[in-house]
Amino acid sequence: MQKAWQALSSHVLADGKLIHVQPIGEDPRKFDPQSSDVFAVGGFLLAGSEMYRMALASDAAVQEISVRNPGADYRLEQSVELAQRGDLVVMDALTSRILPSQKLADGLLFQTDLAGQETRRYLLIPRQKLPAVPAVQARAHARFVPERLDDFAWENDRVAHRTYGPAVMRDPKELLVSSGIDVWSKSTRKLVLDDWYRRADYHLDRGDGLDFYHVGSSRGCGGLGIYAGQSLYPSRNFSAWKVLADGPLRAEFELRFEHWNVAGRPVAEVRRVQLDAGSHFSRIESRFDSADKAPLTVGVGIVQREGKGHYQQGSNSMSYWEPAQGSDGSNACAVIVPGASTYLNQAGHYLALAPAKPATPFVYYLGSAWSKGGDFSNAAVWDAHVAATASRVTEPLVIQRIR
Repeated sequence: MQKAWQALSSHVLADGKLIHVQPIGEDPRKFDPQSSDVFAVGGFLLAGSEMYRMALASDAAVQEISVRNPGADYRLEQSVELAQRGDLVVMDALTSRILPSQKLADGLLFQTDLAGQETRRYLLIPRQKLPAVPAVQARAHARFVPERLDDFAWENDRVAHRTYGPAVMRDPKELLVSSGIDVWSKSTRKLVLDDWYRRADYHLDRGDGLDFYHVGSSRGCGGLGIYAGQSLYPSRNFSAWKVLADGPLRAEFELRFEHWNVAGRPVAEVRRVQLDAGSHFSRIESRFDSADKAPLTVGVGIVQREGKGHYQQGSNSMSYWEPAQGSDGSNACAVIVPGASTYLNQAGHYLALAPAKPATPFVYYLGSAWSKGGDFSNAAVWDAHVAATASRVTEPLVIQRIR
C-alpha cells in the first residue's frame, strides 16, 4: 500500500497538479502524460485521506474509542463527553473528518451524528501531531450582564435564556424579586446575546427574534422551588455566579442562591447549567444546602398563559405550547424531570414534583422553542421532540475505550 501511494504521489507536480490521468474514453496506452481531470483529483484526495488516517492510527500516542447509539432514533449533533486529559483532536475513524471539539476543565467534549443502533469509532489525536486543525465555530455562549441590572444570560445556536441577579431587586423601576427563567425567541443560528444587549431593544424583532416571554415573579420556563405544605417556595435572585465554559460547543456556569425560608426551613442552592450547541435543552444540576438533612421535594415549573394553549404530560416530562401572542407567534417550553412523582396544575403553573436530598445532585432539563424559529411549527412537532429528548436522557450514548 505504501508503494502504491508513493507511485501515485510521484505524479503530483510542484504546483500541486495531478498528472498522468487517462482521459475518459481514451486508449490507456496513448494519452498525454500531462493530462488531468477532476475525478482523478477526487480519488487521489480520498486515498490520501485514508493513508493519513492509517498513519495516525498506527501511532502509539493515538487513542481509540467507540460510541454507540442504543436507541432506534437518529441522533444529530450528539455531545460525547470524555474524562480525557490533554490537548486532543477527535477524528472520525471511518471518514477521517476532524470533528468539532472543546477542551473542558476535566475532560473533552465533541459532537457527532449517529443513526439508530449505530456504533462509530473515533481517534483521539494529540494536537501537535497534526499540521493544522479546523477552527470550531462558536455556537454556545454564557455571561454575566452587569449593564442590564445583573442578568445572567446563556444561549446556543437554537435558544437563549436569562435569569435575574441582585441589582434588579434594588432598581427603583424594577424591584424584581425572581429566580424564574426567561426565554428569548431566536430565528437565527447566530449568537445574539451580546448584540441584543448592546442594542437594548430586544423586545422588538429586528429579523433575528425578540424577547416577548414575560416572567415576572413566576417560574417562567423551568424555574424551580421547594414544595412544602401544598405550596411552592422559590428562592430570591441569584447572589453569585461563575462561568465554567464559554463555548465553542458548550456554555456552562454556576449560580448561587442564598438561603431562603421554606416553611421555616432554611435552604440554599448552587445550580450548574450546561447548554450544548444544537440542543434546545439546558441540563440543570442543583445541589441544595440545608442543616436539616431530611429529603426535599423540588417543584419544577412552567408558567401558564391566558388563552388556549396545549399541554402534554409524558414520561418524566411536561410540554407546553403557549397560545399565540398575535404576530409574534407562540413560545413553547418543556421540562424533563427524571424521577418526577407528581404533576400539578397550581397557582398559574404546571409543576413536576420530584424528591431531592441535600448535598446530592438534583438533575433535570429545561427546553424552549418558538413557532417562528424554524424548527417547530406546531405543538405536535414540539411534543415529539420533547418525547425523543426524554428518551435519550434514559438511554444515553454508550462509550467504550478500544485502546
